[in-house]
Amino acid sequence: MRHTYYLIIIFNILLFLTLGLAYYLQVNAETYSYQSLEFSYSFHLGFTFIFTNIILIVHKKIGQHLGFVFLAQLTLKIILFLFLKKYYVEAAFELPWQTFFVPYLICLITEVSAILYLLSNKEKKQDYGSKKS
Repeated sequence: MRHTYYLIIIFNILLFLTLGLAYYLQVNAETYSYQSLEFSYSFHLGFTFIFTNIILIVHKKIGQHLGFVFLAQLTLKIILFLFLKKYYVEAAFELPWQTFFVPYLICLITEVSAILYLLSNKEKKQDYGSKKS
């Protein structure tokens, strides 16, 4: 259990640092509205924080289906973002494609690195167990 807490803390620090740095750089570029940046970054941060932490907590129960759960999470994220953009954001402010893809790619890279870490640890444990027998 201690290993899971350590992994969650490392993931969250990495997520907040990378998204914070990217947000800072995009705000200082002054090519996008604050509303669009705040919406996009807060959506991606919140969604990634909640769902990836849930995956990290229950990864032992998910087992070999970890990749499928991750794929469903990414699909749900895109669908929910497009739904919110169409019905809630479109009339309020413009949302350029860069404001979606920069935080999306940063979150994707951090999520994939966490999932790959979990999967590589599972393979190491399985390989070790098979060599012992």
